[in-house]
Amino acid sequence: MARFGPRDWRKQGREYVIRHTLHNVGSDLYARVRGTNTDEAEPLADGLESPWDDLWFYSNPVFVPVR
Repeated sequence: MARFGPRDWRKQGREYVIRHTLHNVGSDLYARVRGTNTDEAEPLADGLESPWDDLWFYSNPVFVPVR
């Protein structure tokens, strides 16, 4: 698991990119990416949710074959 903040993004052309190396991987795997614009590690039901102020996203799985 890794956390990334605004200083971790690099602009490449029109895209913003984060690179992360997975170490000691012994077999194929998949990863899902979850992100937010808040400082919360998990979404909390606090009654103050706003679709723009508490923005969360979840990716489809990214499959990684071991070479």
